[in-house]
Amino acid sequence: MGSSRPASPDWGPQALDVVSGLLQKMGNLLLVLSHADTAVKGHLCRQDNLLCQFELMQAVEPGLLLKLLKSLKHLTLDPSTLPALQVITLLKHTCSCLEHHGTA
Repeated sequence: MGSSRPASPDWGPQALDVVSGLLQKMGNLLLVLSHADTAVKGHLCRQDNLLCQFELMQAVEPGLLLKLLKSLKHLTLDPSTLPALQVITLLKHTCSCLEHHGTA
């Protein structure tokens, strides 16, 4: 009798290129959304979204990290998002991420 588990996918160079391209598009989208109106910025500043973004920042290449940091900067320019960013301790998470990348 065979196993009911599916075979593991082959993560060759082509698949990694696709994932890298998708991550770049995601970074571009976050940059665009961070320039949107207050309602959109409010959704970007939800705790679960920010925690996912900080987790991602720990593992991305420097070019994408820069896009993510720029999007966070744009969010801090809207006074209505500051309380949510303070609750999540934005500065602490950002510093931790920069230390992880050795850029602090």
